[in-house]
Amino acid sequence: MTSSAFCAPFFDSRRMIRSIKEQGYSLGRKRVYRLMGKMGIAAIYPTPRVQQASPGDQGLS
Repeated sequence: MTSSAFCAPFFDSRRMIRSIKEQGYSLGRKRVYRLMGKMGIAAIYPTPRVQQASPGDQGLS
């Protein structure tokens, strides 16, 4: 599991399962999720971009 995590750090638990099954192992999603948390592995994903007002903006009024 560690080699899959380091080769593809953007994998979440569901994609990690697919990768592990392709290697010939059988694990459940909850087990993979628990092991990822225990090992400190987290998927890298884009964060939401919240629109922020410019310093000179006064709003709608």
